[in-house]
Amino acid sequence: MSKTDFISLYEELSILNEAKADIDNFINKFGEDTYELFKKSNQRLKNKGISTDITYHVKNTDKKDLDAILLNLQNRAITKNGNLTELAGDYEYLGEGKGYKVYKINDVVASINFGAGTGWCISGRYGHYGEKNYKPTKAEAEKHWDSYTSRGVQFYFFIGNKSKVALALYPKMRPLKRVIGNTFIDKTNCEIYNEQDKLDYSLFSSLPIDLINEHIIFEGIQAENGLYIKDNVLVKCVNSIKNVVIPDGTTKIAAEAFVGCKQLKTVLIPDSITSIGDDAFYYCSRIESLVVTTGNKKYHSANNCIIETETKKLIVGCKTSIIPSDGSVTSIGESAFGNCSGLTSIAIPDSVTSIGWGAFYGCSGLTSVTIGNSVTYIGSEAFYDCSSLASVTIPDSVTSIGSSAFNGCRGLTSITIPDSVTSIGNYAFYYCYGLTSVTIGNGVTSIGYRAFGECRSLARVNYKGTEAQWNKIQIGDDNSCLTFAQRNYI
Repeated sequence: MSKTDFISLYEELSILNEAKADIDNFINKFGEDTYELFKKSNQRLKNKGISTDITYHVKNTDKKDLDAILLNLQNRAITKNGNLTELAGDYEYLGEGKGYKVYKINDVVASINFGAGTGWCISGRYGHYGEKNYKPTKAEAEKHWDSYTSRGVQFYFFIGNKSKVALALYPKMRPLKRVIGNTFIDKTNCEIYNEQDKLDYSLFSSLPIDLINEHIIFEGIQAENGLYIKDNVLVKCVNSIKNVVIPDGTTKIAAEAFVGCKQLKTVLIPDSITSIGDDAFYYCSRIESLVVTTGNKKYHSANNCIIETETKKLIVGCKTSIIPSDGSVTSIGESAFGNCSGLTSIAIPDSVTSIGWGAFYGCSGLTSVTIGNSVTYIGSEAFYDCSSLASVTIPDSVTSIGSSAFNGCRGLTSITIPDSVTSIGNYAFYYCYGLTSVTIGNGVTSIGYRAFGECRSLARVNYKGTEAQWNKIQIGDDNSCLTFAQRNYI
C-alpha cells in the first residue's frame, strides 16, 4: 500500500467539529502540522481512549507529549470505522503455523508498527528495555535499524492470537554459555524476545521457525532435576539447586558447571564421571559434602575433598574439607577452594609439594593456614584476597612465592620468609596493609614489582643477612613501603 493510499484513508475521517477559537488556540500551541495530523488520527485516538477534545489538550497537554502520541500513529493505516487493517512499512508475510503468522521486517516503519503496544520494538530500542508502550520516534528508530542491518541482522515477528514474539537473526553464530529462563544456551545465531522485552528461548520450540528461509542455529538444553546435561556432559546447574545427584552415565562435568550455584550443599558424583573441568565448583561457598561413589576409577573422595587418584591432586574442596594426611594428596590444584568463603582454617599436610594457582583465591573466611614441610612452591594468587587470614607459616621447604600469592591478605600483621625462598613474585604481598613487620631470609635474590606495594603499616623489616647482601637483592619498582621501613640485620 502506497503513501498516497494511506493519506486517502486518513482524509476520509470526519473533520473535527470544534469552535474556531479553540482550533486557533490549538494551532497556536501545537502548530498547524500537529492539528492536521490530529484531524487525521481523530477516530483512532478515540479508540485508544485518548481525548480528542481540543480545549482539553490546549489546557492539559504538553506539545512534546501530544507529538509523541501522534507521531506513533501517523504511519498506521485504518478503515473508515477506525479499526486497524494493515501496518505501514515494508514487510513480507511468510506464512502461518503453530498459531502464529510470520512476517519478515524490511524497514524501520514496519518494525516500529509491528512492535507497537508491547514493551519492545526490536529496531527502535535506545535504552528503554521493558518500558511499557514504548514509542520511539522514527528518527531514533532509524538510527538503530541502520546499526543492526548494516551488520546483516534480520528481523522477524511472530504474531499470534494472544502474543507476539520477535526474532533477530544474526549472520554469525554466537556462543552464549548462559542460562536464559529455563534454557541453557550453548550457541545460537538468534535472539528471541517475548512481549516483556525479555530474552526467552523457551519459546523457540513453539514457533514455526521452518517458515523462515534462513539457517537458524539454536543449541539449547532444558533443565532436568536442576541440571543441564547434553551428550552426557553436565554443562550447568540451576542456580537455586541445593542437593545434586549427578545421573549415572554422565561422563563429564564441564568447566565452571556449578559456578553461580551458591545454594549448593551436597554433591554426589557417580562412577561414570571421567573428567571434571577447571573451576567446576568455583564460588560454591556453601558446599558441605563432596562424595565420589566408590566405583569411580578416575577420582575418589576423602574428608569432603575430591582427589584425582592417579596424580594425587586435590581438585575440589569445600568449607568442611580436611586435606587427607595419608599421602593420597601431593598437590592442591588450581582454584581447588576458589571463593569458598565458608572455609575458616586449613592444614596442608607434609605430603603436599605444591599449591596451585588460585587454590584458595577469595576464601574470605579463612583465618589460619598451616603449610606442610614439603611444599616447595606457593602458586600465583594462591591466597589472593583471603582478607581474614591472620596467621600463616611458610616452611623452610618453599623456594618461591608466586605473583600475588598473598595479595589483599589484609589481616596479616607479620610474615616470616625463610632462607630457602629465592624469589618473591610481583604483587606477592600487595595491599597487605595490616603488615607491621616482615622477616626476610638471606636466600632471597629478587623481590618483584610492588611485592610489598601499599603495605602502609609496614614499620620494620628484619633481614637475615648483612647490608651488603641486602644491596644485592633485585627489588622491583614501587616497593617504597619496604625500602623506607626501618631495617634490622639479624
